[in-house]
This record gives sequence, structure tokens and C-alpha cells, in this order.
Amino acid sequence: MSIDDSSAGQSFRLSIGGVLHDTWRIFKRDWWKLGILWTLTWAIPRFLSWLGFFFHTRLPINWTVFFSGVRIHSFYWERLLIALPMVAVWAVFLSYLSAVSVNVVSRRRKLEGRRLLWLLKVGLKPLGWLVLWFIALAVVEWISKIPGYLAPRLSAGLLHTLVPRMVLAPYLLFILFAMLVPFYLLRQRLPFKNAVSKSFVLIYRQFWRVLAAILVVTLISGIPVLIYYVYMRVYPVSSNVDGASEWIQAWWLLANVFIHVVSWCFKGALYLRLSGGAALSTISHSRRSHQVTCGS
Repeated sequence: MSIDDSSAGQSFRLSIGGVLHDTWRIFKRDWWKLGILWTLTWAIPRFLSWLGFFFHTRLPINWTVFFSGVRIHSFYWERLLIALPMVAVWAVFLSYLSAVSVNVVSRRRKLEGRRLLWLLKVGLKPLGWLVLWFIALAVVEWISKIPGYLAPRLSAGLLHTLVPRMVLAPYLLFILFAMLVPFYLLRQRLPFKNAVSKSFVLIYRQFWRVLAAILVVTLISGIPVLIYYVYMRVYPVSSNVDGASEWIQAWWLLANVFIHVVSWCFKGALYLRLSGGAALSTISHSRRSHQVTCGS
């Protein structure tokens, strides 16, 4: 499909209810696979830290921020020499988890038995592009935070409050338009530039419908986090009771894993809807053009 075929793309209208229905269908089918995958992002760093491999250097859990957990001070330079290679390995590992998640949520039929191993197969070249893509996202996030760091030093008052929020909006829009890039890199093996362009164009054409679906999914996936904050607000003292903090931490972990699972289910549903719908729209547009040509 050509991403420049504007008349074909405009004739397709994304169904918000269809995307939410597909998200629920993928969630029912694959919640346990995605849950296991993204629980590893918590379990493996804790296990390695227990072994003492990280020298008390915290690794970030968020897959878009690879280096935010490393504190750069003169006292930490010797730890940094060990932490940076670990962070690089962690970036590759998180990219691999994302690639497997793409395989899980973007398939149209159910796999059982040995066929499930197919989900773990990821090509080295697409994985390399995915690592570079996620590093690029981390760099974009760094850049978006620079005005927020400079604002307190350059001004005060209302500008000091508004600047960080004003810069955050373009970053969030960039993340929104680019959310399907991993799917086009891995599933359709598009070149990096074409994958970015296709994701931006397809989401741009359905921007308000995609945004409405994201808001609904965000409200649903954020319920466990809301329960956590309400509980901490109502019962702040109970977190200091023996045994209570472990339960609170476990709930916070499950809430974050749940957000990852729902997020990937939604992105898979959106990819299938946008790619399939745009392709069908292009086919129907070509047929109408052919009929008009033959009729004339």
C-alpha cells in the first residue's frame, strides 16, 4: 500500500468500538503470555541485584528510558563503567521483549503447542532497528526535558510552571504517532524510514478516533494504579506495618504489568485495524478507479 494514496486513506474510517472490541479479544487470548513477558522486566533486575552484579546501581524499568537510572557523579564513575554495559544489554533485552510482544498481539489466529515457539523468533536486523528506535525515543525524551531543567534557572512564576508542560505535549504527540513503528519494522520488514512514515501517516489520518480510543483504554488500564493511590491516601500509615509494604509493592507491580499488557493489546488491535482497513480501502479505491476507466 502506498502511504501517499490520500484519497484511499481518507475513505477508511476507524471504528473506535471495533478497536476496543479487538483489544478485549487479544487481551483474553494473550494476557498470560504478555504478563509473563513484562513481569520479567521486574524479576530479572531484582534477581541480578540480589546477586550483587549491579553494585547498587538502579536499572530503569521503563523501556523508553534506558539510562535514567544511572547517577553520574565522581563517586559513581567506577560503578558507571559496569552500569553502562549492563544498561546496553538491558536495552537489547527490552527491545526483544517488545519484539516478542509484537509477534504475540499482531497475529490473527491462535497458536498452540510447539507453534507458540514461533512467537519467540525475532530477526537480528529488525531487532537492531528496534533497539535504535527505542534509543531514539529515549533521546527525544531527554531533549523534551531540557527546557524543564532550564526554566527554573531562567525564569520564575507562571513561565516556570508552563514551560515543562508545553514541551511535554510535542513529546506525547510524537509517541502517539510513532506507536506502530515496531509493528512495521518487525511484521512487514519495512525500512526504518518507511516504517516511521507509515505509522505517522496512518495515525494522522485517524488522529481523533485513535486519541478517543487511547483515552478509553488509558482510563481502563489505570484503574489498578488509581486504587493504589487511593489506598495510599486513605491508609498511609498501613504501609509501615510489617507485611503490608510487600502487598503494596506487589499490587504496584501488578498494576504496571497490567498497563503494559493492555497497552500492547491495544497497539496490536490498532495495527490490525489500521493496516487491514487501509489496505481494503486502497483495494476498493483501485477497483472504483478501474471501473471508471473502463466505463469511460
